[in-house]
Amino acid sequence: MSRIELSLALVILLSFLACRPSLSAPADNSSATPMLAGTVRGAGGEPMEGVTVSAATVGGTITTSVYTDDQGRYYFPATHGGKYRVWAQAVGYQAARVDVELNSKGKARQDFTLTATRDFERQLTSPEWLSALPDEKPDDVRLKLIFVHSCTTCHSAAFALQNKFDEAGWKAILARMETINVYGKAGEPPSPVIQHYKEELVAYLTSVRGPEPSPLKIKPFPRPTGDAARVVVTEFNIPSAANPN
Repeated sequence: MSRIELSLALVILLSFLACRPSLSAPADNSSATPMLAGTVRGAGGEPMEGVTVSAATVGGTITTSVYTDDQGRYYFPATHGGKYRVWAQAVGYQAARVDVELNSKGKARQDFTLTATRDFERQLTSPEWLSALPDEKPDDVRLKLIFVHSCTTCHSAAFALQNKFDEAGWKAILARMETINVYGKAGEPPSPVIQHYKEELVAYLTSVRGPEPSPLKIKPFPRPTGDAARVVVTEFNIPSAANPN
């Protein structure tokens, strides 16, 4: 083995050891030992896998989310004590919300029971909405792409499709969209893309999200299972410099 190869192997080994979780007992840090855990079950008492459980300190800017396992159990990493807002949510179910006090003496347990709801369209993500749009025919695919490139460059598909409007309503919305830029500023020069496709978009949106029965095949994506449900998501709410408040 050459010196370069040996050095590279050493760097890889050290990187592995640095990233590898420690197998020794964690250091005693009373300010970061409380752990929140519990279960999520359906109204019939059945465990629910892949349900998102989120926690955020009251008045804080960081939200941590974990997912339930096949027994409906969830565990948060060790964190600091304090007051937390905790909620469990899954598409097709009403979100359950509670306030939890975590002190420095040990673990806190919070169980949830979720109740199914029929009105879940506003819970759908943009990929779920886009997947529901018809694409069996070439014209369906074309109109879907026109919608994506005209309407989702400024906001999500979920925002655009969560409500239903008749032809006059969609026409008024697109007329307004013509003169609003990606930063939400109105009074801009009309968008040539929206101008060009406006009539087609009005007809398309009226057919898929109008007052008449819709051809959309709305189906929530499966919740994460197995190793995919072991992920821990940390979200930081950071105000922009242009809009600090």
